[in-house]
Amino acid sequence: GSPLEGEALTVSDQHFHPACFVCSVCTNQIIGSFALQNNKRVCESCITSSCTACGGSVPESKRVAVDGKSFHLGCAACRRCGTPVLKGGGKIVGKELLCEKHAADTSAEAFNPTLGCARCGKLITNKVLLALKKQWHRDCFVCGHCQKPLSAQFFEHDGVPFCLEDFRV
Repeated sequence: GSPLEGEALTVSDQHFHPACFVCSVCTNQIIGSFALQNNKRVCESCITSSCTACGGSVPESKRVAVDGKSFHLGCAACRRCGTPVLKGGGKIVGKELLCEKHAADTSAEAFNPTLGCARCGKLITNKVLLALKKQWHRDCFVCGHCQKPLSAQFFEHDGVPFCLEDFRV
């Protein structure tokens, strides 16, 4: 450009007329924060990230963040009940955005296909058994001592299931 006279900006060892330091998206003069996206200067209101729900571009000024993930305001809703999830009001569980109520439910006893069996660690692709706030393959839900399969009646110590005989020991 033209020689610098008068007021000038220095950014990353480059010098700019203030009027020439513009956003590559909206072409407005950048005043304040900016970012480099694809090696181009972008003003704070044009900074974008990808929406975790739909994959679309989300301007920073319209971004809702949950557990470090970005969402459009309209996409930031609980996948179970549709309740809008505002900043800090939800949680990512597996690959789902959930409201506080449903996120709490999953920590109690709800199947999460991204977590493996509590005993063997392998993914559960068929019937799941939920017990002790964990998920198990039916064949893996056994006594922590004798390894016999457990029924609906079992006892727990330190998160490990036991049959009645071994629990008494």
